[in-house]
Amino acid sequence: MLNSTISTTNQITNPTPGDNWKTQTQEQKIPTAFGRVNVRIGGKKDGRTMVFWPSLMLDASMWSYQFDHFAPGYRIMLIDPPGIGGSDALRRPISVENSVACLKEILDALEVENCIVVGNSWGSLVAGVAAADLRERVLAAVITNGTASASTPEIIEQMSGMAAALEQCETAPDWLLPAVQQGFGGNAAEAHHPEFLAYLGQVMREDPVSIAFAIKGILLARQDLHETMRRIHDVPVLVIAGSEDRVFDIAQTQSLVDAIAGSEFVLLPETGHLAARENPTAVNAAIDAFLAARLGR
Repeated sequence: MLNSTISTTNQITNPTPGDNWKTQTQEQKIPTAFGRVNVRIGGKKDGRTMVFWPSLMLDASMWSYQFDHFAPGYRIMLIDPPGIGGSDALRRPISVENSVACLKEILDALEVENCIVVGNSWGSLVAGVAAADLRERVLAAVITNGTASASTPEIIEQMSGMAAALEQCETAPDWLLPAVQQGFGGNAAEAHHPEFLAYLGQVMREDPVSIAFAIKGILLARQDLHETMRRIHDVPVLVIAGSEDRVFDIAQTQSLVDAIAGSEFVLLPETGHLAARENPTAVNAAIDAFLAARLGR
């Protein structure tokens, strides 16, 4: 296990991301056990495939900075998770294991033999379990803002009420955005990154019932995954965490890292729960260095 801390400051404003993730990709609706899942495909057609799965409540736009950075050298697939963005509505809970099965259905349908899996939060769980259970399909896994721990009593208490309330809503309620900003942001984001907090306003376009079912399966019912992570062999894994993550704290992330033999760990100061969106320059640099060292690009 290799640990490092990248010195960054969120007082440096990120460039405004463009719409390349949307305008330079083609959408495909992939049938899965949880309905049709929207996948955006772009980048270098003959490059290695990178598959990106975002956080709970967010669509493929979360990876706009990563698309711009990696598309020149990689074939990029951006997933709208079940119930989010252009994917079909979610009307039953979906577990981490269900999500990995969904990923496999996508890879099979698109005839992807192997790929680099990059995930944040919900996506980080998918990336980690895929590295354990789909090892023949995963060249490398990048886990950003992840955990292997079961949900804490505090999270269960907090999110049970949110899920129950959202399940009764036809459209996103006004209280959802400040709750998401408080959870996904950190002190640095609140002080210096108004554009990041504004980006989170996109959750107000999502279906609240779908969000409720995702919360139930991914947050409330999630079991401990340490034994699964210990099964990872021969798949290079990079774990990236934010020092101000209010959802999965550093202790949880360190426990995850300790469970994965040979994993690399990068801690980003002044960064919250959506590192790839809030601190993209540092995240992209960490991924570049990792892939160069472990896969030779």
